[in-house]
Amino acid sequence: MDIRFQFERIGFSSKMNEIEAAVGLGNLEISDEIFKNKRKNLLTLIDRFRKFGQYLYAITEEPYG
Repeated sequence: MDIRFQFERIGFSSKMNEIEAAVGLGNLEISDEIFKNKRKNLLTLIDRFRKFGQYLYAITEEPYG
């Protein structure tokens, strides 16, 4: 196996290439809208999974959110 694909620790790679950086910079102007939509989607998922509470442990919305 190629050594580039062997990982000793679990984690995330946060390196960006030029394309990813350009897309990120382009999205800065609409970042508030993106985060608002992501939060709405998360709250929808939390609500829909609530009925499975006896089988699953799920995250909840904190009051300081």
